[in-house]
Amino acid sequence: MASSSSTGKNNEIDTVLIFGLQIGVDWPTEPLMLPLVEKALYALPFLFEFSVDPETKAPYFYDRAHGKSMWNHPRRDEYRRLLKQLREEYKAGVDEMEALIEKYIPLIEIHAEEENDDLKTDKINLNQLDALIMKGVKSGYTGRNKTLLVVDPTEIAVEHFRSDPNFQYIILDARKMHFDRMSKRMGMYPILEEARRSLVQCMIKGKIFAVALGDICVDMLNTFNDDSQSEEDLPRNLPHERSMDPGIDLAYLPSEFLLEAGDLLRESHWPERLYRRQDIALEYNVKPSMTHPNPKYYRVHDKFRVIVVSSLDKKQLTDALFNGSVGLPDSNNFEIVTLGEDTSMPGVDDMDKIGSLKKATNAVMAIRAMGGGAQFHE
Repeated sequence: MASSSSTGKNNEIDTVLIFGLQIGVDWPTEPLMLPLVEKALYALPFLFEFSVDPETKAPYFYDRAHGKSMWNHPRRDEYRRLLKQLREEYKAGVDEMEALIEKYIPLIEIHAEEENDDLKTDKINLNQLDALIMKGVKSGYTGRNKTLLVVDPTEIAVEHFRSDPNFQYIILDARKMHFDRMSKRMGMYPILEEARRSLVQCMIKGKIFAVALGDICVDMLNTFNDDSQSEEDLPRNLPHERSMDPGIDLAYLPSEFLLEAGDLLRESHWPERLYRRQDIALEYNVKPSMTHPNPKYYRVHDKFRVIVVSSLDKKQLTDALFNGSVGLPDSNNFEIVTLGEDTSMPGVDDMDKIGSLKKATNAVMAIRAMGGGAQFHE
């Protein structure tokens, strides 16, 4: 009788073989492809999980961001192109099949999580930044929006957002969150609840949620999000709150908010989980019902979007923010731009520009203190 360990190993091989067929491997003539196919199977994008159907042994994949399961690997078409390229090199006599497979295994890893030692960024100025934020950036691979990451060593962008006369931006001071947690030992509930209030304001009012990381590594990946908190640290059910679906837990700062410029939060269950009765009451001047919530109040404004700003140097991003264990989700989710040196106004140097922005910021904050414009939760 076969042992459970050998049976499990055979099942795993069966799954790899089935996956190979899905990406176009002809096993009778291409048995040497096995290590490459196995590497490709497990090379998944951020927020994807891999499971096996117990009856067929076929792999399937769960997209946590959209709450959907699929039979096809999210990078199936990409792998098919790589295999086609490998075969063409083999037919052209570039190298032996074994050597080519060894060459292509690292390429599979790069396609799964692109190496960031030399992150590609475009240099832009403040006017271009405003236009880019309003327009949005779409991925050429998925067609979905990418989250804009602004590399801004002088922090002039944050001052620019704060001094915006149209009050389009609400800034999440992620650096303050980091120090509140690490230095002040503040609990996660008040930190994430404050972040939630700012996020919800942006979702309801159609503002830009600018996550300001500052010059440190703020761990948005494994610390400052709902998934990393226990029920004791972050209550998912509150006696005075009830979502539209009683079975849905309340949310504060879901990890998904950083993806696709915040578009994932437009799915109906996120407003239901994030909005509180007080948010609805303040925005619509109504008394929300706990037993019959009105769906029209649980919507996301068309102009809502999320951007990220870091004052780390571009060369520091890989080690600090895109190392896979702390920081931000995989860099493939972001469109990275660097605020260039031509951000100053004609005839005014950078320090004068920063000073003028700070004065404008103080004036805007004074207006808000007197009740004008949208208020920050800081």
